[in-house]
Amino acid sequence: MLGAIGLLVAGWVPASTDGNNVVRSQKPRSGRVNETNKRGATLWPNGWSVSPAGRSIHLPGDMPATILALPDGKRALVNTCGFHDHSLNLVDLTSGRVLSSVGLVRSWIGLSYDAKRNEVCLSGGSGKGTEGKKPVSARGKGEQIPFAILRFKIDGNQLVSQPGLDIPEQDLKTQFVSSIVRVANGDIIAANIQSDTVFRLSGDGSTVKAERKVGYRPYGLALSPDSKTLAVTNWGDKSVSLLDAGSLAERSRIKVGAHPNALLYLPDGRLVVANAGSDSLSVIQGGRAVETIPTTLALSDPLGAAPIALAYSPKRRLLFSANSDNNAVAVVDMRRPRHSQVIGFIPTGRYPSALALSRDESKLLVGTAKGMASSHNAGPKEASEKKATEGEFEVPYKYIGNILSGDLSIVRIPNGRQLQRMTASVKANRPDGKKRLASVVEPGMLKALHGIEHIVYVIKENRTYDQVLGDDPRGNGEKDLVMFGNDITPNEHKIVKDFVLFDNIFCDGEVSQVGHQWTDGAYAGDYTEKQWILGYGDHEEVESDTRLNSSPGGFLWQNAKRHGRSTRIYGEYLQWQEDHSSAHGDVKADPEKYGCSAAFEKVFGRGGRDTEKVDVFLNEMHAAEKKGKWPNFMVMALPEDHTHGFSAGSYSPQAMVGSNDLAVGRLIEGISHSKFWSKTAVFIIQDDAQDGPDHVDCHRTVGMLVCPLVKRGLVDHTMYSTSSMIRTIELMLGLPPMSQYDANAMPMIPALSRRLDLTPYTAVAPGIDINKKNPAKGELARRSAKLDFSDVDRCDPQELNAILWKGIRPGQPEPAPVHGRL
Repeated sequence: MLGAIGLLVAGWVPASTDGNNVVRSQKPRSGRVNETNKRGATLWPNGWSVSPAGRSIHLPGDMPATILALPDGKRALVNTCGFHDHSLNLVDLTSGRVLSSVGLVRSWIGLSYDAKRNEVCLSGGSGKGTEGKKPVSARGKGEQIPFAILRFKIDGNQLVSQPGLDIPEQDLKTQFVSSIVRVANGDIIAANIQSDTVFRLSGDGSTVKAERKVGYRPYGLALSPDSKTLAVTNWGDKSVSLLDAGSLAERSRIKVGAHPNALLYLPDGRLVVANAGSDSLSVIQGGRAVETIPTTLALSDPLGAAPIALAYSPKRRLLFSANSDNNAVAVVDMRRPRHSQVIGFIPTGRYPSALALSRDESKLLVGTAKGMASSHNAGPKEASEKKATEGEFEVPYKYIGNILSGDLSIVRIPNGRQLQRMTASVKANRPDGKKRLASVVEPGMLKALHGIEHIVYVIKENRTYDQVLGDDPRGNGEKDLVMFGNDITPNEHKIVKDFVLFDNIFCDGEVSQVGHQWTDGAYAGDYTEKQWILGYGDHEEVESDTRLNSSPGGFLWQNAKRHGRSTRIYGEYLQWQEDHSSAHGDVKADPEKYGCSAAFEKVFGRGGRDTEKVDVFLNEMHAAEKKGKWPNFMVMALPEDHTHGFSAGSYSPQAMVGSNDLAVGRLIEGISHSKFWSKTAVFIIQDDAQDGPDHVDCHRTVGMLVCPLVKRGLVDHTMYSTSSMIRTIELMLGLPPMSQYDANAMPMIPALSRRLDLTPYTAVAPGIDINKKNPAKGELARRSAKLDFSDVDRCDPQELNAILWKGIRPGQPEPAPVHGRL
């Protein structure tokens, strides 16, 4: 068993209960989410901690993309291209001040500085939707036209905008520069990621001197020390193209790991490539890959390091690799070619995304994308983005994207002993999955878990804990933030009373684009992490197919199949289903081939209410009862609680959430009255918590576990995450973890016992009209009409949140956050 300190790190607090397993009054201990422990580490909602080294400079916006140390040795350029403020910043490395900042409408990772011409070139981001538009005023100083390449001068300590460049004859819809290299004669080499093309342009951008199609989605560019070879990472192609720098003729294409992104040449000609989807670095020399360097904290680690940025110190012959998902920088000794090794790790803030060295190589510059701590998103209006007004937006609480912050940390290069201490800190920041499991597993518990042969995994859409269960007096809720309380969700309220209430579950992902990857695979790849912030922030994203937007670690149903478990998918991630045992959108062509009935196609193809989805599921379950054979693992998407806002003629938000609640109630009722009940567990979670307020943290959500092994009536305050739920499913089905996140997550065993309680559940009739339609006219109908509800999360999330709050709680100001009680 873990000692007291270990329990705090694990996030588990033993519960004192009465005879009915109902938790009595219990005060929270230290080590709760967003608090700092004795080591100085801050606990994040996913159960990991951060303890960044060095001193930090706060930047406008989030997701620092590229850092360039200027020749004067005193200043650096860094750009941000995340959810909110896109910016280019001139930073004083001595004082730690941002000297000049230019607000940008759109930008991306490409950044170069030509000292001879005193010219900064920066990727202007997507050209889509900007056709024919006039110059647009940007946040911050200056104006910015959406060009392919933005240009600036440095005048003293000020950044001054210059006329931008477009790629001649390039369709604006496919114009999206990823990386930029400036060559000695002034020419500009740019990778246009959306058209899979590399261009060599004249310095004034008027002429295309050469162009070359390369692999799928060219991301990074690097020029060899002799300036004769241009290397290109093909992000979705697991390859690097080596081009003649002048003609751009492709000399060779070399296979590397998954999601190759950043790359750099060492002075001796070795080319190092970061493979985010393989947790490794590839070293290329002589036209072939000669070495692979794992960057994980331990060689046995599953997926989850995700190296995405590189820097090199020629003096020390040390390579630095940003392990974005480990919140750390790996330090690699490169002195012995083909025998390189990781010698330690430097702790950073959340999601390091950019690296550089100071000109004297004494300091490492680290850009982090998600800040130093998470936070609640409900507070007084004056503290919530000053009403976050953009167009018609008037958001009474912070949207989760606005919680993200970009930082630039300045870290002195550590000596051997300092690096040892830093490495210990990095490893302590990652929870220990084996110790966590050992701390909660009693004798015979794993055998009891293996008695569960059927898992139903239900994924819902976008609600926080306070939004739904904040009115349950047993949990850590805030009733003034409730939007869909007991009157609208009577089944969810009854389920958490009859089974177990979790008031401390947090989503691993911020929004649905990453949230579904986390709920389905306990991981989201670097492409998804970098693109959701663009798309949800209305900056346009790089379009891709499954070569990039599928999680590199695969999904839970694939894990189950690999280990002999049967699966069935009901509407979740249909584009990622590789066989025909699940519902596909195109079943009309051959329903028998796809294993789908007409009812299945109607409900899961395009539309259908959640109650209809559950009816189809239960009909299949009843058929399985007659055959005596039912899948081991089933995933069901029940997204109706996303709502359509107050769109004219659509079901009202309350009706849609109420329908979703009734569907859940019927699902639990049907399963608990079936012959499979004694060997079945139902897990229910939101894919993310982006569409609502919460006084604890904007990642906190509603999660449920229904199973005969549940300690009935328990209130479980244990800190769990999305990955905790996945880890528990894996333990029940005998599956290995898929990533470092589920491998180290706290399993939900404190809520379970070894004894079965087969008492069935009876669904509650809705307390509202779940068929009520929105009015045809009015301000909320007009605003909703401007949103895209063709699929989940296609509409502007901040505007939808504002509409829902105003329609459901009209005229009610946001209350101040509540702290210090459980």
